[in-house]
This record gives sequence, structure tokens and C-alpha cells, in this order.
Amino acid sequence: MTTPRWVVVDDVDSAINYTGPWFQDQGTQDSVGNFGPAYRSTLHGTKNNASLSFAFTGTSVRVYGTNNIRNDSGVLDPTWDCFVDNISIGPSTPFQYPENNWLFCSQNNLVDGPHILTVNATVTKAQTFWFDNVQYVPSASVSLADAAVMVDSLDPQLQYGEGWQALGSTANLTTQTSSIFTFDFTGTSRDLFFSVRFFDGHILGISLSWYGFIPREYPLTATTSTYSVDGGDPVNFLLKGLPPNTATTYNQRFFETTKLAAGQHKLVVTYLGDSKTTPLTLDYLIVQNGTAASGGGNTSHKSNNIGAIVGGVVGGVVLIALAIFAFLYIRRRDKRLSEEQPAEPKTIEPFHYLPVSTSTVPPPSHNHSSSVVTYPQVQSGDAFGLPGHSLHGSMPSFGHTDIQSIIPSGSSSSGGTRPNPLQPMRNHGHNRFPSSSDLSTPVSSNAAQYVPYNPAGDKAQREAAATAAVVQSRQRNAQQPLASPPLSDDSGSRVILHEDSGIRLPQTSEPQVVEVPPVYTPG
Repeated sequence: MTTPRWVVVDDVDSAINYTGPWFQDQGTQDSVGNFGPAYRSTLHGTKNNASLSFAFTGTSVRVYGTNNIRNDSGVLDPTWDCFVDNISIGPSTPFQYPENNWLFCSQNNLVDGPHILTVNATVTKAQTFWFDNVQYVPSASVSLADAAVMVDSLDPQLQYGEGWQALGSTANLTTQTSSIFTFDFTGTSRDLFFSVRFFDGHILGISLSWYGFIPREYPLTATTSTYSVDGGDPVNFLLKGLPPNTATTYNQRFFETTKLAAGQHKLVVTYLGDSKTTPLTLDYLIVQNGTAASGGGNTSHKSNNIGAIVGGVVGGVVLIALAIFAFLYIRRRDKRLSEEQPAEPKTIEPFHYLPVSTSTVPPPSHNHSSSVVTYPQVQSGDAFGLPGHSLHGSMPSFGHTDIQSIIPSGSSSSGGTRPNPLQPMRNHGHNRFPSSSDLSTPVSSNAAQYVPYNPAGDKAQREAAATAAVVQSRQRNAQQPLASPPLSDDSGSRVILHEDSGIRLPQTSEPQVVEVPPVYTPG
């Protein structure tokens, strides 16, 4: 019959659900009794009614804790009961003395499958109930990632050398000098692998701990032994013996290996005492992140599996490195291409006035009030080649002799050339708007200040302003004879007025009507 391997679930494991006022303890009960310290020196306690539950998939389960019974005239405190799938499996028989690693309840021969264990603690007089760990035999399909697996001293995978013998039905021991124990297993580091796997019944773990006991029936003088992993330097550990008249002590951890790298490992333990010193005993091994699979198999399959896992990990790392390299290469290439291309301007540059070299201003005349600005007649549809769209909308068309200057008269102290605000706006060859017809205009040096043209302004407002300016000019010069200077290419500056495309959105209201008063002539 195959010896089962149990999974040990410590009280601090997140898989255990606590209900009620539980608290944690670290090592305060380790010296209680002769059953050794609590597992990993941790406990959960409660001084009130409380419960815990644990879900598992397997065939057997048992619960351990610290026995701490108070007997008050036959009334025991605390008490507890255990349930599997809401069916009571009953508590173990209480013990009158405090002991760690005490069996609270157990149930074997469960149906192989999922189960829920529940432990209810009843406390009546504030006597602490201490819970330590749950152990269960897992189903074959259960993943043992991060599990602690107990390997019993009777497990067939353990190899005892000459001098080893059975100690009853629970342990093995040796009193022969240089007796050797060996155990082949497969271990890994938690930092490299995220889960554990089975390899033909051997153990995959990150550490191994050896537990035994010190029997009072044998010599009690302290001695030493050694262990080594993979032929490394031997590491000494102490077998401390017992004081006289002391009871046998159980669940003593003699040593724990360091974390192991991935691969095949071999543990060798050598006893350095003799028949007059404390014997070396083995009760069980705890392999962290180990496997409970059992059965034979040759070691060649193990090395193949190890090679496959290592190859997969290395391949994954190489793929990640290649992906990072490709990302950095593409990023550098895009950056280099973007630097080679000229950057587009991120701001809109204003139009700049460029004076026409052929435009001149005639010398100032003695009669400053006689300067005249003339506009050529612009017919509908002529402005930008768009039929039916007049440059001035409903404005009447005037000939170049019909309109007096709209620039007020004044004195001028300079006859030099002045930039014309109506000169075409150009920005290094980029003409953003179509140009209108040329307007030849002699400009006096004392012309009124130009108000910039707003292409987004209302058409009616611009027409009204232009009409008012014409009327005001005619009234001011009503007594003066109309004069029209000769229109020659060298008698004035050329003015080009850029308009928009002439397209206007339909007006939502009635068009404004601008009335122009009659023009009266002298006489």
C-alpha cells in the first residue's frame, strides 16, 4: 500500500476563512508540552465563539492545534466540533495537559472530490482556543503550487543506508556512525517558476525540512550530523539530546535547507554520533512547494521534463528581448525620419505689406484741399470672375470723375513715399486670397488714418460707412470745383485692394436700404 503524502496548510494561509474575533500569535506557545513548537511557530486564537472554514479537494482531512483545556468541575472550556460538508466528524478526546501539535479532529475515506471543512470553537470562560494547521490528502488533479507537502518516514522514495532501523511504526533511527540517508528530488526557486509540477513521484520544491524526535529510551548525550545537497560542502546540525528524567520530545526540526535552484537534487544526511550519543531519527520531511505524487519511474524522464521547462523559460525571455529590441529600433527610425523632414510652422504668420516700386506720390501741391482719390468703376461680376457678385453689393457705380476725395484736407510736411495700407498682402509668395482689380489712387501725405479692412464684417455696415464718407466729403467741398488729376502711370501710387471671394451666405433678414441724398452743384 502506498503511503499517502499530506498537504500542510498553515494557519496564516489565505485559503482559510476566519469568522469571529480571531487573533494571531507568533511563538508564545512554542515551549508548551513535549510535542514540539507549533508548525512554523504561528497560531490563530480566539477567546470568544468563532469558526473557520477551508475548501479542499481530496480524500482525507485532519485539524491540529494547541490543546489548552480548562476543567471547571467537569465543565471543559473551550470546546470544538468539526464538520465536513456540514456533517459532524466529531472532536478528538481532550487531554488534560497543554500540548502543541494536538489532533483536534480527522476524517479518512472521503469521496474523492471537493469538500468544505468547518471548525466551530465554543468559549465560555475566556479560555483561548488555539488553531494551528489543516492537513489533507489531495486528489491527483489538484495543483500543488506553493504547497507544503509532508513526506512520511515510511515513504518508499526515501533511501536508508546501513545502520538505519524502524522505531515502532512511526519513525526510523540510527545509532551507527557514518550511517547515510539519501533522497533524490527535483527542486526549483519560487523566483524562477510560478507553479510546481510533478516529476514521476519526485518532489519539486524550494526547501526541505527534516523533523524527528529525541527518544528518552536512548542515550541523551548531544551529538552532530551533517547534510549536503548535490555533493556540496557538508552542513552541520545539532542533535541536542535531553536532560535527565525528561520525556521524549516530538516534532523537532533538525535542519532546513536553503532555497534550491531548478533542477535535479540529491540530499545526503550523515550521522556523526555513535551508540553512546543521541540517535538520529526521522519522523517526516516537509518539502515547500512540493508534490504529493507517488510511484516509480526512471530519472531520464525527469531530466527531459526539466530541459523542456528550462527551454521554454529561456525561449520566452529571448522573445521578450527581441520584442523590446524591435520596439526601440522602430522608435529610433521614426525619430530620425521626423528630424530629417522640415518642420511645418506651428503659428500663423501675419501678412506683410510690400510696397510697389512703381508707385509714387506726387509732390505736395499748394492747395492741399484739392487732392482727389479716384476709383475705377467696378461692374457686377468683375471683381473675382464670379458672375452676379458685385464688389460693393448694392452700391451705385461711380466713374473716376464722379467722386471727390474722401480723404480730409490738411497740411503735409513731407512729400516722401508712404506705405499704402491697401497694397496687396503677401507672405513669401503664399497668396491666401484672390486679388481684385487694381485701383489707381494719388494719395496725399496727410491722408486720414486707414481703418483695416475686416473681411468678416457685415457688408451693409461697410456700404453704409462708405456712403456716409462720400456724402460728408461732398458736403465739405460743395463750394469747390471738382478736379480730376491726370491719370498717368507716374502721377500716383497704385492701390490693390484684396477682397474675399465675394460669396455671401443668404441673409436671414431684409436687406438694408441706404439712401444717398442728391448732389447739388454751385449755381
